[in-house]
Amino acid sequence: AGAPPPAPQYYNLFGQVEGGKNMIKPLPTPPWYSVYLQWLLPCSWSSFDDPEAENWSKEDVAAACATSPWYSKIAGPAPAGAAFFNPRCQLSDSSGGACGPRVSRAFLNETEFLYADAKQKMYDGGTSGLSAGTVPACTAWPVQLYACDGKPCFEDAFPANLWRDIKDRKTVVLGVHPTYFYECLNLFQNNDQLHDMTSPSWNCEEADDPSRKTACAAVPRNATSVARKIWRGKDGAGQMDFTRSRVWAKDLKTGADWVDTIDSIRHRMNKFVRRTDVEAYPTGRLWKFYSQYRWLPQKMAAGMGYSLLAIF
Repeated sequence: AGAPPPAPQYYNLFGQVEGGKNMIKPLPTPPWYSVYLQWLLPCSWSSFDDPEAENWSKEDVAAACATSPWYSKIAGPAPAGAAFFNPRCQLSDSSGGACGPRVSRAFLNETEFLYADAKQKMYDGGTSGLSAGTVPACTAWPVQLYACDGKPCFEDAFPANLWRDIKDRKTVVLGVHPTYFYECLNLFQNNDQLHDMTSPSWNCEEADDPSRKTACAAVPRNATSVARKIWRGKDGAGQMDFTRSRVWAKDLKTGADWVDTIDSIRHRMNKFVRRTDVEAYPTGRLWKFYSQYRWLPQKMAAGMGYSLLAIF
């Protein structure tokens, strides 16, 4: 027994931004991707071969994840396996326990996940305590464990120095296998409601014409038919066109406070963009308004100087 373990820490944009000047940490409203990754964490009560598992408390499940030989094989010696504990799978959760690993409709094979065969062998041995030997596709793992066409899926997705840190386990980055990312995201949209608070502003396919887009909030959820599907272009084969996540600041009493915060966030965001090659930018009405004060005094001083030179 005891308190559930803290959520696993991983390198991400919002983790960098929330460390900026005047930022509220942790963010009052988590980014949708953080909610998505938590929903995808692989270890839950349904992972274990125990008829009473569904009645386990969060503390009991976390303890089982911590000592499981399977999760310890990936995360490291106990209690490291507790980092994979998924509280969203509890039947008492707002989703009714409809988390990623429990609603997944596909499974990772040994050509897609480096430890898939090891799990099956451990399960077949009869002493693993696991309920199955398969690895649900809608689960989040350290990205170096995924394979695509015989090579690491994410090797070319990160700058070389960051990829070395990931491989050496100096930096943990969780992700979903690229083949199943949108399939799982669509299941997430239709089964989870917690992410609504994050206002991701996604576009979805229109029910009558998938080549056209509409606000996902305008499409009623249906977990059975997966009614909400991310719009990925007219051919349905592209990437999502837009998403957003909120950040929160405090003690912004003057324009100077805003300028200092903007400088801090911009510096941290640019550093993250350079390291990961992602496309990300800050925006918002107040951000745009106060950004002008970053350069306005210098511009006014320069303009006044030029005016005086012209007069005299």
